[in-house]
Amino acid sequence: MCVLLNLLGALSTVVGCQDGDPVAGEQGQASGVEHDRALYALGSPSAEPAALPTQPSVPPAVAATADVVTDVSAFAAARAHGESATLETITVYGKPQAPGQGVSQVRVVLGFDDVASFRRSERDAQHGLPRSVLLDLSAVRVAPELDALVRVGAAGLDRIRAFALDEHSTRVSFDLAQNTAYRLFFLTNPYRVILDFRVQAPRSAAKPVIATIVLDPGHGGAKDGARGPNGLEESVVALALAQRVKRMLQSKLPGARVVLTRTADRTVSLEERAAIANGVDADLFVSIHLDASPSPKDRGGVSTYVLDTSDDAQALRLAARENDAAEKDVTDLQRLFASLYREDQVTHSLSLADAIQRATLASGRHVLPDLADRGVQKALFYVLVGATMPAVLCEASFISRPEEAAALTTEEYRDALAEGIANGITAYASHAMSRRTTTPSAPVASH
Repeated sequence: MCVLLNLLGALSTVVGCQDGDPVAGEQGQASGVEHDRALYALGSPSAEPAALPTQPSVPPAVAATADVVTDVSAFAAARAHGESATLETITVYGKPQAPGQGVSQVRVVLGFDDVASFRRSERDAQHGLPRSVLLDLSAVRVAPELDALVRVGAAGLDRIRAFALDEHSTRVSFDLAQNTAYRLFFLTNPYRVILDFRVQAPRSAAKPVIATIVLDPGHGGAKDGARGPNGLEESVVALALAQRVKRMLQSKLPGARVVLTRTADRTVSLEERAAIANGVDADLFVSIHLDASPSPKDRGGVSTYVLDTSDDAQALRLAARENDAAEKDVTDLQRLFASLYREDQVTHSLSLADAIQRATLASGRHVLPDLADRGVQKALFYVLVGATMPAVLCEASFISRPEEAAALTTEEYRDALAEGIANGITAYASHAMSRRTTTPSAPVASH
């Protein structure tokens, strides 16, 4: 099986993945001032796999060795039900809303009713046929009602086609421009294969370091999230906090654009949320949630998370709840993806998380003086996977703790938490600007 698992890759080149051969590695190189804009892997299969870089200052974007590929195959095999899976949906996020509208990034999500194994290959442009990425899906059929031809016309992705190779397998092809970069990964429950496509935009020295901020109110629609003892729903409070943070940021950072992933009580998939941030070329992504615990003895409090592996039992339980996934899936995916994180992106995300954690706790304690500090932590949150900018998830309080749940019904406490989140973002943005002004020789982040 060939599985390209570059979750958070740097500017890099895919190697050694031709006609189903396993990925041997990628090379990544960093650029930028305050944070490195993660660029996608250019699909250029070569006959010989390149070695991983040895320079310690340039972390590898991915180390998808044969062992990782074997683990992925085992992961799928362990969860397959012994019958063929069905490709049920092809969803494209980021398509242009009007003719001629430029879009630099799109996300394609292939939705299945069961785990599906696959291999990736590429076909160069030749004989009048475009360059294509090919996914061959074993024991997969196409749902009869699925529109098997999807025209995109954005981010260098022309169209998507799904068709049967034989009675036991399906091919999905993606016709690309020659300079289009992409990456591929998968998520579980439900199983979906995700491809992000991007056309690299020219560098611009005029763009502010923090020009666009995406706020993500957790849950919504059919997903209420956690519920407090007073009946308060996490999705309602998260939206109220995000709306307040947006208003405050518009005052504190008047030059910045602030985007919400949802502005009403509606369902937004986890993979769509990061796609929105990538699609607007965001500089920061902050997902806002409320924590919960079944234990009445839990001390509650504020915590802020970045995407990374964790062996903390509570972090794993929280990630499973927020991902709407089994705890074992989260644990196994951590093991599979352990070598795939961008070290520089984790570093900048940790800086953002620290600023938000400190400010939110300080502001919240104006209302609840004993509000606990749970600190900055790491966990595998699906909502953060694939974000190409510093990204964090803030658990602003414990909705399951009676004292905090009662405070969350008040304007005073909601304003305090929102003020803290906004102050943390502002502090990080100010630090980013100071780094730019004190390091004039550094290259400007790509946008």
